[in-house]
Amino acid sequence: AKGAEWTDGTNWQNEYKSYCDWTGVTCDNNTNQVTKLNLTNNGLSGRLSTSIGNLHSIEVLDLSDN
Repeated sequence: AKGAEWTDGTNWQNEYKSYCDWTGVTCDNNTNQVTKLNLTNNGLSGRLSTSIGNLHSIEVLDLSDN
């Protein structure tokens, strides 16, 4: 149910969409790697998964105001 209770979880629950199309996700056009994750003011709560460390190309992570 990830995304269902968020302020804006557009496409996060759509199994047919690429993660690059999810709201708040920006990917490099050439590599399809996540470079930016901006989920500000989105009603998120809880602990950040250690899997965030698998985003090796991330340059911006903004989870402020949650």
